[in-house]
Amino acid sequence: MDTLINEFCQTVRERSIEHQKAVSILLENGIIGVAITVLRQEIDSLIRVSYLYSLGANSVESERLIANFVSGKQWDRATPNGKMQKITDKDMVDLEKGWVEVVYKFGCKLIHLSEYHSYNRNDPFLKLDSESKTKIINYLKDYHQYPYETISKEQFTSYISKILKKIVDNTDYYLKEIENNVSK
Repeated sequence: MDTLINEFCQTVRERSIEHQKAVSILLENGIIGVAITVLRQEIDSLIRVSYLYSLGANSVESERLIANFVSGKQWDRATPNGKMQKITDKDMVDLEKGWVEVVYKFGCKLIHLSEYHSYNRNDPFLKLDSESKTKIINYLKDYHQYPYETISKEQFTSYISKILKKIVDNTDYYLKEIENNVSK
């Protein structure tokens, strides 16, 4: 199993490195919407790693899911009646809540074709409800010393790399915990 865990962790870390390089290139070229979708992709890594960690690194279930990942099988779990059910992103995001949920939901608006894709002509933050805007502002203040009381595409753009770093750091924390628990 150590080999499978190493393969899983290495794959996640390689993906994170690629995301960081991609965001740098995207921001240099003013491609903001795609940069935000990369945040969403990195959240995908975080929620999967966090989900495994929540199961316990040495649990049979986390080992099964890692083996499924390495072999290309979907993640699923047994329901109370014993049937297997797909583990959805929502299932994993619900474990995290907080800022992870906010970034995930905003990123989804730009991954899936929507009215948010006119972001070069229309600020996507203007389309958000006030509760969502407030959550984003508060998380930016709590984690990144955001100085504003408002949020706009221009204000948010300069924080994309910082947000990505936070996601990558949290993902790596869980990976290290999984690796440390395996070596015990």
